Amino acid sequence: MTSPQSILHALWAQGLTVELGEGGRLLVSPASSLQDDQRAILRANKPEIVRFLEDCQAQAEAIHAELIRAAMRACDTWGDSPERREEMRQDCLKAPVWQRLELLAYFREKYPARASEARERQPATATMGSK
Repeated sequence: MTSPQSILHALWAQGLTVELGEGGRLLVSPASSLQDDQRAILRANKPEIVRFLEDCQAQAEAIHAELIRAAMRACDTWGDSPERREEMRQDCLKAPVWQRLELLAYFREKYPARASEARERQPATATMGSK
């Protein structure tokens, strides 16, 4: 079986976004671009994908503030303007929920918190795909 994360990555790389709708519905956009084989993969793996997206949504909400702080450290490093900083915030929010933890991990690695910031805030320890 292919993991929900790898299925979502493959669809995203093909220009499709899959989100969780009400009642466990999978919302694909643009729907007109969804091919029959992609639809079959989604149907065959729907319960796992729904659980994965539910987990990601809960974790994304928990790490939202930390993701933005980490992104702003990147902006600080590069001396970004207020406009570019806002653009970075929006880019983080536009990322699919299942990618936000990956973004956080990237920013943590490339732009670690200063010692004073690390002492002030306890980092989120969410692990993608676990409950």
